[in-house]
Amino acid sequence: MFLVDKVESRILENKEAKTQYLTIPARMVQDSQYPFKANDTVELEIQPEEKKSEEKKLVVRLLRRASTASKK
Repeated sequence: MFLVDKVESRILENKEAKTQYLTIPARMVQDSQYPFKANDTVELEIQPEEKKSEEKKLVVRLLRRASTASKK
């Protein structure tokens, strides 16, 4: 068990699809505190910038767990 609360990553883009992808490094995904599983549904929220800070924030919230039932 190891704890990773911060990692550096990149945002990749598919210009044809006008879609961006945020990669989450294995080091974070393997952390025992990492809250997400593959195919979970999440909500993304851009938090407004605070006047004193130039930090831009994207919040990721778990909405629904992916179904573990097998589909027939």
